[in-house]
Amino acid sequence: MKTKFFFPLIGFLILSCEPESTPTCSLTSVHDNTTNTTIKLWPSGIIPYSFGTNFPEDKKHIVIGAMETWESLTKAVHFRPKSNNDTDFVTINWVSGNTCNSDLGSEANGSNINFSDYCRVSASYFHEIGHLLGMPHEHQRQDRYSALSVDDAALQILAGEGGFSPSIINSVVSQVYKRENLIYSNNTIYPNADTDIPFDKNSIMMYGSKLSNPSGALSQYLTTKNLDLFKDRSCNSIAPPNTITDKDTKKVQLLYPKVFIIKNKSNVTFNNIRVRLKDGSDFTQTIWPGGVFILHYNPENGYYYYRDNNGEKIVQQLDFNNGSSSDDMNFEWNNPNMVTYVSNRSTTTTIVSGINNTPNNINTTDAIDSDGVNGSSPIRFKMSVGSFDDGSTKSPLAVICSLENY
Repeated sequence: MKTKFFFPLIGFLILSCEPESTPTCSLTSVHDNTTNTTIKLWPSGIIPYSFGTNFPEDKKHIVIGAMETWESLTKAVHFRPKSNNDTDFVTINWVSGNTCNSDLGSEANGSNINFSDYCRVSASYFHEIGHLLGMPHEHQRQDRYSALSVDDAALQILAGEGGFSPSIINSVVSQVYKRENLIYSNNTIYPNADTDIPFDKNSIMMYGSKLSNPSGALSQYLTTKNLDLFKDRSCNSIAPPNTITDKDTKKVQLLYPKVFIIKNKSNVTFNNIRVRLKDGSDFTQTIWPGGVFILHYNPENGYYYYRDNNGEKIVQQLDFNNGSSSDDMNFEWNNPNMVTYVSNRSTTTTIVSGINNTPNNINTTDAIDSDGVNGSSPIRFKMSVGSFDDGSTKSPLAVICSLENY
């Protein structure tokens, strides 16, 4: 507490105690013009990879370990060796010089991720693989000024007294000072996945205030001169990250959401499907030929949610034959990995299991209702896991239930 003294005319000494003010840093950069970046996410959440011919054998385990960490934490992506049939793939290269970089997402003609002896800590590998998954720098988010103060003065010192070349200064502007607006070309489920998760100054996708590689000339100069490229809003320097955070994990789960999509590919209109909710209420839904009905899977609690303008609702059952004990699709929250379908003949088929696994380990089984659904012609519930795109609805990862005439 700081003591203030006041001396009124009547001569009394009055003491008052007020909290000390917290320093506030709120600088914005003149270099923060926004770059629009379009990213294609990996179809089905599968990332086929191969190592370049000159990649050191004794370094491969570091990359594979980092990939396995992202996979085990998110359960939303899967890395596997590239096959000859893969059109989306990444080549992992070993290069000379001070290089750690990666393409953002899946690039036409293949993506590249580059490592070198400059990448000396595991955080560097986590960071670059994060880019490969489609994650930009956290400190370049559109909403960064809610959490950061970005200082142009440090950049001016680097360019002047520091004597760093124009190409290096331009790289710092590109990698630190500019903000990025991301457009995910194949994700309309969470088009704002980059900013839907609150800003995370500990994100593996952050740089430290003095950059992140202590062996780098820029970082060493900033440390010697005690310069920060940015600080938090309380004027504290931000340390380089060292691990993947919970918010990083959740962002990848939004980029590669596990949605359950019912696509009506039949010539039948499914009227008055009763959607029964966990809270005991319900509503009716019609799925027209060509129409879709989307549920969102929450990996934290295992529930399937229906979302509309009124919020989220936990779904227990889709009753295709209103009130009957058959023609029911059950979302088993006692065993949240499972979705079952009960046909007119009371045959129960587990059409989805293991949805909380990585994409390659989600199991699906077709169901056939030979008696038809609510009096319709026979219907096949054709199940698959993969990317979904019907023009208006796009998801890089989905469990798809196609209703087809049988």
